[in-house]
Amino acid sequence: PFNSAAERVKKHKLQAPALQELYELAQPFKTQEEFVSTLFKDLLALEYTPSWEADQPNRQLLHHPETERLPIAPTPYIAHPYILTKTFVGRREELQLLHQWADSNDPMMIVDGIGGLGKSALTWEWFTQYAQKDINALAGVIWWSFYESNATIGHLIYQALRYMRQHTEEEIHSMSFKHRQAALIEGLRKQPYLLVLDGIERIMVAYHRLDAPQLRDEQVSTGETISEQERMRQFTDPRHGEFLKDLLACTPSKILISTRLKPKDLEDKDNSLLQGVRYIALNHLSPDDAMELLHIQGVKEDSASMRSLLKKLDYHGLLMGTVAGHFRHVEDVSGTLAALEETLDWQHESGPERRIRWLEYIMQQLPDKAKQLLCQLAAFRYPVHHEGIRALNPDAPKPPHPIRPPDESWLEELRNDLENADDDADREEILEDIEYEEQELTEAYAEYAQYKNELREHYTSDEYAQAQTTFHKTLCELESRGLLQWDRPANRYDLHPVIRGYAYEQLDPNIRESTFEKIRDHFERLPPKKEEDIQDLSDLRRRLEIYHALIGAGQYDDASYFYGHQLADPLYQRLSAYHAIIEVLTPLFVNGLDAPPALSSESQQSYRITSLANAVSMVGRNDDARKMRALSIKMDLEARNASSLSISLVNYSLSLQSDDQLEAAWRCMELARRYAEFGSSHSRLSALMFQAMYASGLGRWKIVDENIELFESLNRTSPRAIIETRMALVQAKSYIARDLPTEEALDRAMKLAQEHHYSSCICRNYNTRAGYLFAQGKIDEAKEAIKEAITMAKKMGSINIILYLAFLAEIHIKEGAIEEAERLLQEAAGLDERYTTFFTSSALLAFAKGEREKGIQFLDKAYKEAWAEGEPYSWVNDLKDVRTFYKEHDVPEPTLPAYDPTKRHELPVEAALLEWLEELESEAD
Repeated sequence: PFNSAAERVKKHKLQAPALQELYELAQPFKTQEEFVSTLFKDLLALEYTPSWEADQPNRQLLHHPETERLPIAPTPYIAHPYILTKTFVGRREELQLLHQWADSNDPMMIVDGIGGLGKSALTWEWFTQYAQKDINALAGVIWWSFYESNATIGHLIYQALRYMRQHTEEEIHSMSFKHRQAALIEGLRKQPYLLVLDGIERIMVAYHRLDAPQLRDEQVSTGETISEQERMRQFTDPRHGEFLKDLLACTPSKILISTRLKPKDLEDKDNSLLQGVRYIALNHLSPDDAMELLHIQGVKEDSASMRSLLKKLDYHGLLMGTVAGHFRHVEDVSGTLAALEETLDWQHESGPERRIRWLEYIMQQLPDKAKQLLCQLAAFRYPVHHEGIRALNPDAPKPPHPIRPPDESWLEELRNDLENADDDADREEILEDIEYEEQELTEAYAEYAQYKNELREHYTSDEYAQAQTTFHKTLCELESRGLLQWDRPANRYDLHPVIRGYAYEQLDPNIRESTFEKIRDHFERLPPKKEEDIQDLSDLRRRLEIYHALIGAGQYDDASYFYGHQLADPLYQRLSAYHAIIEVLTPLFVNGLDAPPALSSESQQSYRITSLANAVSMVGRNDDARKMRALSIKMDLEARNASSLSISLVNYSLSLQSDDQLEAAWRCMELARRYAEFGSSHSRLSALMFQAMYASGLGRWKIVDENIELFESLNRTSPRAIIETRMALVQAKSYIARDLPTEEALDRAMKLAQEHHYSSCICRNYNTRAGYLFAQGKIDEAKEAIKEAITMAKKMGSINIILYLAFLAEIHIKEGAIEEAERLLQEAAGLDERYTTFFTSSALLAFAKGEREKGIQFLDKAYKEAWAEGEPYSWVNDLKDVRTFYKEHDVPEPTLPAYDPTKRHELPVEAALLEWLEELESEAD
C-alpha cells in the first residue's frame, strides 16, 4: 500500500505539489512503518525546547479568548468544536423539528435529554449541515460549548461582540458586563444571527460543583422537594437567567440550546415554557438507526443477538459507539454475543444499571495499559492538550531536572550603577561586584548549555521515541473503541462526560497519587492569572485544578497550605463563592464535619474549620457551622492560641445570634474581646468590629461608638483593609438606625468594599443603601439597589437572599404589584422562613390582599423573631419596624415572656475558657 500510494502521488504531482514533496522525502525508506517511525522521531526532537522558552501566547495551554483571532462573519465562529461524535445517523424527526423551528418566528429552541443521548451531536449536525440553508441571510453563526473550562456567559458575550464587529476591541474591553450584555442584545436585534449554546446545564445550580465534569447523570442532585428541584434548574448567576430571557426578544436572531436540565428561568409560574420557546425532549435512537450506526462504523452483524444487546442498552447513542468500537476488535462476533448473554444478566436491572454494567464489561476487555490510561485521563476534568496527557506515559524516560536560563538583570543593574557612580571608591566596589557576577553567569551559562544538550539527547533518544510511539498507539486504540475523542486540529483529547464519570471511579488507588501529581505538575507549568483579572470561578481554573490534584493525590497538608495562599482570598473575598468553598474544603474533612480535618498542623486544622464553618453558615447551614465552631474553640484552647481562640469565639457568637440565643452570644463576644487583647492586631480589630456590629443590632449605641473610635486608632497603626470595610458598613447602619446623617458614611462603606473587591460587603452595602433610599421615598433607586444585592447574593449562594427577596417584595407591595411580590415571597419561602423581614413582608402582602387574620399571624411571627429572648436581648431595630406595622394596621402587640436570666445557655468549655483568661489577665496585671 505504501509503494502504491507513492506511485499515485508521483503520477499526480502537478495537482499535488505538497504530496510530491512528501513522496521525495519518503524515497530513501523501504516501508511505510520505517518512514513514519523516522518522521515521528524527528518531530519529537523538536520538543526539546524548555517550556519557559516556548511559553509564547500560541503555546499557552489555557485558552485566552481575549486574544483569540476570530473569523469574519458570516464565516461561522466555532469557539469549541464538537469532537465527541464523528458519525451521525438518524434523528430525522428531530431534524425536521429543527427545520420547522428555523422557518418559524419563534426565537429559541431547547434540546433536552440525559447525557450520551446525542443532544450535542444533533445540534452540531444541524448547525454544520443545515443551519445556513434553513435560515436565510444569516449575518453570522456562533457555536459555544459550556463543557469547556473557560466557557462562561461573560466570555460568550465578550467573544460574540468581537465576532459581530459592531464595536472596537477597545470599546468592548472598557464595557461593564451589563453594558456588554446590552450591546449584544442590540446587535442580535439589528441583524439575524444564530447562537448555539451547548451544555448550558453546566452553569446551573445542580452542576455548580467542582467535580461536575466527573459526575454521571444519576449522581447529580436535582432536589427532593419541588422547590429544591426548581432551584437546581436555576442559573447560579441570576444575570444569566435574565440574559436568556432577553434573548427571547432578539428577533430576527435564533438561539439553539442543548441541555440536560430544562432552564427554570425560561418557564412561567405554571412551569410552562415562555412564549417563543420550542422544545425537543430527546430520546434514544430508533432500533434501525442504532444498527445503521454500527454498520457505518464497520460492524456488519445484524443478528437477533446484536439487536437484543442494543435494546438492553436502550439504543443509547453514546453506548452504540462503544458497541461498535468493541466489536471492531472482536474476531468471532456471534460467539462473543452468545457469551455476553450468559455474562451479563440484565433481567432485573434498570436502564442506568445496564449502562454501567456495559461500561464495566468493555473496560474489562481493554489491555491493562489502555484501561489504566483511560482512568488517568478521566482525572483531567476538561479537554486536555497532548502536552498535558503525555505526562501520563508510563514508559517515557524521566527528563533531566529543569534548569532555567541565567538571569542577567542584576548585572545590568550593576552596569547602570557604575555609570552613575559618584567617586572612585564606589566604582571600584561596583567593578568587583560586576566581575563576580560575570564569573557566576559564565558558570551558569555553561550549566544551562549542558542541560539543553541533555534535554536534546532525551527527546531524540530511541527510548523516548519508542515510549511515545507505544503511547500513541494506546491513545489510538482508545479512540477506535469509542472511549476517547481526539480533536486533531487542536491536538486535544476529551472524554464524553458519561465515560469520564465511570472511568474516574475505576482509577486504581495504587496509581492515584502519582496520576494527580503529574496533573498538578502540568497545571503548575501554565501561566498564572493575575489577581486583578479574577472575575469568576473560571478565572481560578489553574489554581482549582492544582488544588484538585493535591486532594486527589491525598496530599491534604499541601492542599490546605495551597488553599490558604492561593484560593482563600479570591474565593471568600473577591468572589464570595460560598458553595465553591464548601466543595473545595469538604474533602479535607475525611471523618465528617464534626471532627478535625485530616491535617497534621493544629493551626491549619483551626484555619480550615473556620473557613468551612463561615462558608456553610453563609448558605444557611447554621447547625453545621455551630458544631464546627465549637470544635475550633476547644482546639484553640488546647493549643493555647489566643488569636485563633478570639476569632473562634466571635464566629461561635455569630452562630448563637442566628439561633436567637442572644445573651449567650453577647457573653461569647465579650470573651472574644478579652482574649483578643492577648492576640494579634488582626484579632483585636476583628473582635472590635464584630462586637460593634452585634451591639448595633441590640441598640447598644455607646458600645458601638466606643468600638469604632478604638478601632480607628488601632487601624492607623495596624491597618486591616477587609475588617475596615466591614466596620465602615457597621458605622453607616448605626447612623441609619439613629436617624443620623448617613450619605457620607454609606458612600465611604461602598467605596472601601469596591476598592478591596469584597463581594460580600458590596452586596450588603447595596441592601443597606436600598433600605435607606426606601425610607427616603426614593423607590426606583431603592429597587435598583436591592436588585443588585439579589443578583450578587444568588451568585454567591448567600442565605441573605431571603432578606433581599422579602425586601423587594415589600417595595412591590407599596407599588401595588401584588402578584410579583407574591412570587418573590414564594421564592424566599422555598429557602427558609426564619427571618423577621420575611414575616413582615408576608404580613404586608396578606393585608394588601384583604387577608387580615393571616396578616396578623405573620406579624406575630415577625414580632417573635425580633423579640428573641426578650429585652435587653432583642433585635431592637427589627422590633421597632414591626411595632410600626402593628400601629399602622391597628393591631395590638402580643405579650411575650420577658428575658429570664435563669435560662442561661452554656458555652463550649466555658469554665476552661474563663480559667485560662483569668491566668492571662493576671499575668498581664
